[in-house]
Amino acid sequence: MPIARSACERPRVAQPGRRLVREAADACGAAEATFWLLAGGGDALEGLWNAGATPHLLEQARVPVEGSVIGMVAATGRAACVGPETPRHPAVDAMTGTPTTAMAAAPVRLHGEVCGVLSAVNPRAGGLFPRAALDALEWKAHLLGLVLEDGLGS
Repeated sequence: MPIARSACERPRVAQPGRRLVREAADACGAAEATFWLLAGGGDALEGLWNAGATPHLLEQARVPVEGSVIGMVAATGRAACVGPETPRHPAVDAMTGTPTTAMAAAPVRLHGEVCGVLSAVNPRAGGLFPRAALDALEWKAHLLGLVLEDGLGS
C-alpha cells in the first residue's frame, strides 16, 4: 500500500516516526535504522527517515523491491534477519561507503497492508542480530504503523 511521501512529512507523523526509528536503532543495538516507504507503483522502497551516520544519503535512497532484502520483507510481509552471506542489493552500501554486515527488517503495516519496512543494520557489538533484536524491531514497526494510522487518518 503506497503512501504519499509528502503525507509522512507532516509534523504529526514525522516527529513520532523519526523518534521510533531512533528508538529502533537503540533497541536493536544497530549502527543505523531506516524506515523505507513503499513507493508509488510498489516496485521500489524509498528511505524516508534514518537514524544513523548517513541520513542525508539514506533519506534520498531508492531500492528496488526485486533483489533486495527489504523488498523481500515488503513483498512477503514477514520479518527477516540476515548476515553477510545473504545477497543484498548493492545500492545502499555503494551510496554510504559502509558494507552491511547484518540486517534485521520488519514490515510496517497501515490498515493491515504493508506500506513500508523498518530496517536496522550492522549491530554495534558486531556479529548478527539476535532474535531479541528482531522482536524489538517488529514491535517498533507495529508502533510505526499506528503512528501512520493516527497521523494520516482513515
